[in-house]
Amino acid sequence: MAISSPGDQGAIHQEIIRTMRSSDARVHASKTAGHRTQEEVVDWKEYPSIPSGEYAAYCAWGRKYRDPAFRRWTCLLRFDVFRDGFTEVIARLPMWLSLGNGERPRASRRGKYLQEWVRANGSPPVRADRLSTKVFVHRICQVEIGDTLHGPVPYSIVKKILAWDTGGNSRNSVSNVTQSRGKGTKKRDINDLPQTLACRGASPP
Repeated sequence: MAISSPGDQGAIHQEIIRTMRSSDARVHASKTAGHRTQEEVVDWKEYPSIPSGEYAAYCAWGRKYRDPAFRRWTCLLRFDVFRDGFTEVIARLPMWLSLGNGERPRASRRGKYLQEWVRANGSPPVRADRLSTKVFVHRICQVEIGDTLHGPVPYSIVKKILAWDTGGNSRNSVSNVTQSRGKGTKKRDINDLPQTLACRGASPP
């Protein structure tokens, strides 16, 4: 019987090792095939992004809450933003209004919430007014859209409410809604809005 040289034995050992490693890899791949996809997926929350500019929008939802990260009270408004002519809702975008960092939400005289509340209401509050967020909800307005300035992935937010087109005091209420976008300006009667819009406005954020 031929005796293998040490060099031959070394080559055989290396081949066996390669074979075993390959076999182990195939077994491991078979066992983890159902888990690998989940292990490699990292979810992230994507927010809408649309071109900056002026749009017609519908305030569909509003609520105040205490932000645990910033330790302050905030009013969050969510707007359904329309394509030209109210033909389609292209995004639901947020707007935040600060309500202070006290034990209870408070609208300071120099704060943005009080300013926007008076504009939406059409007149200053009387003594008994509690400055409810309901004054903003279920109404059409003109808004300015822009991107966030912080974070690795900017997203669109409502930067400013330019004008309220429906609701409020009668002196500020109008029957027509003007949509400004780029160079063109279109007027559409508020009755042209889809009837399902009111139902959409009652939906959660």
